[in-house]
Amino acid sequence: MKRVALALALVAAALVTRPLPVSTQTDPALVGQWSGVRTWPAIAVHSHLLNSGKVLTWETGAQATIWDPASGLFTAVPDPWVDLLCSGHTFLADGRLLVR
Repeated sequence: MKRVALALALVAAALVTRPLPVSTQTDPALVGQWSGVRTWPAIAVHSHLLNSGKVLTWETGAQATIWDPASGLFTAVPDPWVDLLCSGHTFLADGRLLVR
């Protein structure tokens, strides 16, 4: 137990003393940016940033919505499955989202 604590302390010390890289980029397309608060049509229980740049969300029940940040539009997605509350999600290697 003492060896584990010592190893964790050494790792923590190495992380703290190592300088962190600082980005000098200012282009919002590269580093992002903050904006004002947006009105959202529902409480997103699950949300995923898709490779298209759009955001897929599920609210309670089986209702899915896609938000397009470029246009600001929300589009309801027909969802023939059951309630996805607390389901597992992962992106597959080809970019598709697997929901179970």
